[in-house]
Amino acid sequence: MSATVWDELRRPPHRFLFGAMPWRSLGYLVFSVVWALFWLLLLVTTLLLIPLWALVVGTIERRRTRWLGFPPQQSPHVRVPRSERRHWLSIWLLEPATWREAGALFSNLVFGLLALLLVGTEITILVLCVTFVWLSLTETGRVVTLWGDVSWALTPEKTPILVIAFIATLVVGAYANAVLAGAQASLLRLLCAPRDAELQARVEQLTAARATLVRALDEERRRIERDLHDGVQQELVALGARLAIIELEADALVAAGAGPVDPDGSALLHAVGTARGAADAALDSLRRTVRGLHPAVLSDRGLAAALQELGGRAPVPLHLDVDVPRLPAPAETAAYYLVTEALSNAAKHSAASLVTVDARVELEELVVTVFDDGGGAVSEGRGTGVAGLRERAASLGGTLTVSTTSGRRSGVLLSMRVPVPGYAERSRDANPAG
Repeated sequence: MSATVWDELRRPPHRFLFGAMPWRSLGYLVFSVVWALFWLLLLVTTLLLIPLWALVVGTIERRRTRWLGFPPQQSPHVRVPRSERRHWLSIWLLEPATWREAGALFSNLVFGLLALLLVGTEITILVLCVTFVWLSLTETGRVVTLWGDVSWALTPEKTPILVIAFIATLVVGAYANAVLAGAQASLLRLLCAPRDAELQARVEQLTAARATLVRALDEERRRIERDLHDGVQQELVALGARLAIIELEADALVAAGAGPVDPDGSALLHAVGTARGAADAALDSLRRTVRGLHPAVLSDRGLAAALQELGGRAPVPLHLDVDVPRLPAPAETAAYYLVTEALSNAAKHSAASLVTVDARVELEELVVTVFDDGGGAVSEGRGTGVAGLRERAASLGGTLTVSTTSGRRSGVLLSMRVPVPGYAERSRDANPAG
């Protein structure tokens, strides 16, 4: 890591003066002068665009301070997603970082003026020293009026004084330039740098937004489940009942003797039976869809009962060791979908003969592990749904790990940890679900 201007100033004078930092500091200040004059002229004509110019200043200043040995800085602005690029200006204008960079813009004007005075004074003294030495050697005896009644007689005997003044100006100027440049760079780094509190608040906002999105999706699933259960499903039930009545009436007609078109009534009975079978199949399919969206038992009776109900219709034998109290709905939903995804993966890809589920609360965390003894593997890029489960766990502040085991217990292991603050571990003396 390179030394900063403050590190260089603490070094012995000969190492500082003959190093690169005095020249870097001088270049930094000269740039500050030109930079300040540029912004002064620009702001006079475009005063209303100060926030926009502040973004430009912040971007450049975070890089310019590296001239003085400071490490690079990250942008304090939020990364605008591609879908919101058209709103990038309005998003950044609402950030505190933008207005701190506006302060950096005005501080550049002040430091540019100070740099102009300092560098201008140094150049003036150096030019006078060189000029006076030259005149002392070429026009001996000439008297130059400096200001007011102060005058200087140009004689060769005073040349050493001018040389000493020249060297002193270089030495003092090198230190003064470094101090002023370091002060400006330090202030700009303070104004243009990201704030830990802002970063933490941004992380909290993103986490809350993701949690809100997951809750909204769950609520939408529940709404669809209610609509299907109370609407289409009831209509299909009524249709099935109506067809059953028609079938009974048709059976009575057959018993009484059918008409000439269908003497024995078999065609009528077949048509009605086929329609009733189709209605029953549609009803079963709809019920499976409703259960897959969001099982009502999960909301009514909790995770343990929902997993028991799931085990009764699972395509792979399911062994449950679940000992948890009623938990917040997002945590229970995440655990439930973890088990359903594991069962689906075991049935489709691993040819497992048994899936084992263990769920418990440890140190205010819901820990759910699902193990299948098949020989498959889980690939998040293959559309297995594990990526969605990982996102759901992350939105709740939890984690999801996927691993494969070998040896006597080979298979796939999924483990999810989700915080459940305020919920303590239950005793294993209670009867676990299974």
